[in-house]
Formats: sequence, structure tokens, C-alpha cells
Amino acid sequence: MLEKLKQLIRDGEGLTVEFKRCKRDLADNVYETVSAFSNRYGGYILLGDEDNGEVSGVDPEAVQKMKKVFSSSLSNPQRFAPTLYLALKDKVINDKNVLWCYVPPNSQVVMFGSRIFDRAEDGDMDITRNSELRRQKPI
Repeated sequence: MLEKLKQLIRDGEGLTVEFKRCKRDLADNVYETVSAFSNRYGGYILLGDEDNGEVSGVDPEAVQKMKKVFSSSLSNPQRFAPTLYLALKDKVINDKNVLWCYVPPNSQVVMFGSRIFDRAEDGDMDITRNSELRRQKPI
């Protein structure tokens, strides 16, 4: 899997790959990406990577906390509907900790909070109020 992650980093962000800095904490935009990937084709989230592909790393002291918060947030019905059961895995790349997760596509529309996200190119779009885009779910 290490070579696969290195290849994803070399290839850069796109429709199915997203990098997040996340040095010590998980921002809500990580969960927006989980929703967007779930609602489109699936994809890889890599934490500890800059948008330009530079590996900045996750603080080693924060790894376990971030893994726990990620899993508990996705399985919390007040945050995700339907709930998701995914876990972050960790690898060391260039002597830096990188957390990653593959988010599979979901047959149901996945909401984060009260919002629906979709993936376009290398960004997440809030399509909650756009009924036309919501009908275009590819799955």
C-alpha cells in the first residue's frame, strides 16, 4: 500500500483523491470530503499532505486521537446519515506520518450534518439546495 500512496501523492488531487494538511486535528472539511466521495465515485483522503503534494505529516502525538475522532464522527448519526464505518490507517512517508482512508461510493445519499456534498474535479460542492444535482447521483 505504501507504493500506492506514494503514487497518489505524485499524481495529485483530483476527482478521487484529496489531500488535507491536518497537523493535529480534523477539520469539518475532511468530513465534507467523506460525504462527497460517498456520493460520487469514492476516493482516497490523505491527511498530512499539502495541496501541492508535499508531505507535511501529522503530528505523531495526534495520530491515535485523530483516528479515534474520525471513526466516532462517522458512526455518529447526529453527524452522518447514514452512518459510515471507516477507519484511518497510518503510514510513514518521507519520515512523516500520513493518515489515509479509502471512502467507497455509497448506494444511499450520504449527508454530513444537514448538508449533502458532491465531488467535482478536485473540490467538494454543497449541493443540499440543488435538487437537479442531487438527482444526478451516479450510483
